[in-house]
Amino acid sequence: MINALMQRYRKLATLDRFLINGMLLFIIWFVFITLEREAGLYIQIRTAMDDFMSIIVLSITKMELRLFGWHPIISGRILTADGVLAVKMIPACMAWRLIYMFLGFILIYPGNVKSKFWFIPLGILVIIFLNSWRVTVFALLPLQFDPHMVKIIHLYVMRGIMYFAVFGMWIWWVRKYSGN
Repeated sequence: MINALMQRYRKLATLDRFLINGMLLFIIWFVFITLEREAGLYIQIRTAMDDFMSIIVLSITKMELRLFGWHPIISGRILTADGVLAVKMIPACMAWRLIYMFLGFILIYPGNVKSKFWFIPLGILVIIFLNSWRVTVFALLPLQFDPHMVKIIHLYVMRGIMYFAVFGMWIWWVRKYSGN
């Protein structure tokens, strides 16, 4: 029975397998998150992940700001520079949603498994560096623009750039490395 289902699955079009894999991944994710929240481990795991990501992103941002001549200091999830710039990393700014989306797209799309093993870490690094660049831009934006413009750039321009980059990496992998 399982062999027959697997043979039928392999005969499906790539898009159909992609959609089936996506539904299965969503169900697994939903069950996992529900169990984690019920067990109380979700908050502990998520906090540790956020702390780890904020250290990485703010450290890269600190190096980027130094390139512009600033003298940044990191304290917890807050980066300040020369008493003028300040950025606070909140969980929504960690780019987890983008990383999960990228990871999901690569994992569920049928293709060369070997290329997934090296492309996924590379893509995650690209997302982390793009996110640190985004944080650097947000640290510098208030010096040039009024708060209303900064909010527009934050909500629309930067999100568009980040989502476009993730989609572009996925398309690049599909065309060049998936083997389909």
